[in-house]
Amino acid sequence: MGELLSDTRTSSGKKPGQNPTQTLGAFYDHARELARLDSLLSGFFNPELASRFQVANLRQDLLILITPSASLATRLKLQVPEMLEFLHKAGIHQVREVEIRVSPLQKPSTEPKSRREISTAARQAAEFINQLTRSRTP
Repeated sequence: MGELLSDTRTSSGKKPGQNPTQTLGAFYDHARELARLDSLLSGFFNPELASRFQVANLRQDLLILITPSASLATRLKLQVPEMLEFLHKAGIHQVREVEIRVSPLQKPSTEPKSRREISTAARQAAEFINQLTRSRTP
């Protein structure tokens, strides 16, 4: 019973006496490190693959990446040894393992949108409507 009382937490989930500013600062530093790793790894992969993954977390020596499909996860897993070597050469020695998970990405995709062609009839109709609106404009 005494053990339960010794881990009493405040309404914010923090242990009494824990400085919220230090906690927030650590959270901010962790988020910046994740963003740095995401940017660094985006340069490692080809552009198609770079926009299809995201750094989700870094816990001790485990880097967790997410990707939206199992086939992309397999492609990423095949590149883990080269990825680790790349990170170590970049000075990121704390990462010893990489885990790939399938999950929706939280960042917008940077893939270029494909441009659809319209039919000749639709183009002619659009030009006709454009001419009509110009002729009616004072």
